[in-house]
Amino acid sequence: MKNFSMCISFSFGDWTIVSTMPYHAAIDELGNAFTVNIYIVTIALILLIFILLFVVNRYLQPIQNLANVAEEIDTGNLDVRSKIRRNDEIGRLSVAFDSMLDRIQDMIQQVKLEQRMKRKADMAVLQAKIKPHFIFNVLNTLRIQVLKRKDEQSAALILSFGKFLRSVYKGEETITLEQELNHIIDYIHVINAMRKNPIESYIELSDDTKHVKVPRFFIQPIVENACKHGIQHYTGCITVYSYVEGENIIVEVCDDGIGMQKEELDKLRASLLSDKQQILQSYLNAPEREFGIGLKNVFERMTLIYGEAFLMKIESQYKSGFKVRFQFPSIDSTEVDDEGSSR
Repeated sequence: MKNFSMCISFSFGDWTIVSTMPYHAAIDELGNAFTVNIYIVTIALILLIFILLFVVNRYLQPIQNLANVAEEIDTGNLDVRSKIRRNDEIGRLSVAFDSMLDRIQDMIQQVKLEQRMKRKADMAVLQAKIKPHFIFNVLNTLRIQVLKRKDEQSAALILSFGKFLRSVYKGEETITLEQELNHIIDYIHVINAMRKNPIESYIELSDDTKHVKVPRFFIQPIVENACKHGIQHYTGCITVYSYVEGENIIVEVCDDGIGMQKEELDKLRASLLSDKQQILQSYLNAPEREFGIGLKNVFERMTLIYGEAFLMKIESQYKSGFKVRFQFPSIDSTEVDDEGSSR
């Protein structure tokens, strides 16, 4: 490119030409500048595309992984996890997603555990775990009474024992409160035949509680303990009340027996402070333990069935009797559990 220098002045103004350039040279300069600009724009566009692809892939790929995990869950596989750990919204979403799956599995395991506990307890009821010496004592008492004389007392005793056995071998998980109390009457009648000092029973059910569904044998363990420990060597009375209080059913079982010392009562109350989760955990730690029918086991049964809606209060004074107060909601159906023995 050649530039021609000159100095030309114009008479009509202050303009002065100091140099000139051929037209085609000027066009070539502009063309080169345009070409360079095209290259720069093209390179920038390519870089922008790569950056966009990187950014899109960074966010879309984790979302696709979460979608794949959701599809796996839909097939029933709850063990799959996204395992995406990032310090952004997708990372937090992934952590929440995995935590939700962990909680779902924990809840499923808890439900399975509850069902396993209840099946085990129900099996114990169905097998009618009556102690052999109890059966032999009753049969021997019946035999002696029948041999001595054929009277109405013996017939009533046989009838009560037959009704008692039928209630034990029944498969229903729930019965009405009135049926549960009839079972108690039959039980006391049978027990009295083996005692020197009989036990009296007084039962008062309000009309609106008679047909409430309750777990089978939830009162019988309390009465059995009263017969064996509270009123063991003398004549006594067992009283059962039921009534409605607000939206709850109240059942009170009282005896006028020996009662408990304060230290024993405090220890017993402390053993009944477990909630539903602690009961389940205790079962996990000792899954092979057998169910009894003591107060603790009654408390565990009712807590598993009613949850926090169930309350159990124990009152006692030495030589002034023993009282157990149940409070639970009125429901149409429940599940029952265990059978065993000991206060």
